[in-house]
Amino acid sequence: MTSRVNCMVLGLALALALAGCASDRGETAPDPQTAPTTSGSAAETQTATESPTEVSTTAAVDPATGPRLAVRGLSVNAPAGWRATRPYAVMASAVPPGATETIASVYRFPNSGLFTVDELGDSYRSQGRAKFKLKRLEDVELDGQTSFHVAGKANPGEYFETFGSIVNDDHLLIFFEFHDGEDKATRDEIIASVLATVDYREVKQ
Repeated sequence: MTSRVNCMVLGLALALALAGCASDRGETAPDPQTAPTTSGSAAETQTATESPTEVSTTAAVDPATGPRLAVRGLSVNAPAGWRATRPYAVMASAVPPGATETIASVYRFPNSGLFTVDELGDSYRSQGRAKFKLKRLEDVELDGQTSFHVAGKANPGEYFETFGSIVNDDHLLIFFEFHDGEDKATRDEIIASVLATVDYREVKQ
């Protein structure tokens, strides 16, 4: 499961980088928002009943105290009781006890001056295997940095939420994927507790 999520996000980041290179050469860049669907058509936009409610990053929740997830430039804590998976230079993840699909991750990808936070936010509305496009919500401020915020039902029974900033010319992403029937209140509490621990200081690995 972790490999599937990692490949999905890594693939999107690579597509963005290739799009930027094509643009620099004057070529027509592929649209990073175009994602395959089960019907073979463009990803469907979420209906009003599927649209998520924006998470309050100022909710009165205790900061998460679980495993520290860190890449260069960004660290967060996962919730208490969660288990960290094997870390890599560009990503770190944790999963809750007993869960088979739910995961929280941080990622780092080079930006190379190609994209703005706003452009990244629009691009990350589409996930490679998602039937529905995520909804672009208002940007939020995390540890003094502007972060895009996209969220919503990606597929039946799957809910994604992503926050992303550009710091020191790196994409720094905080990614949540819920598969185990968590209700909205549970998801919001998990996300808010993790976001309360965001630290964009230089992280040495």
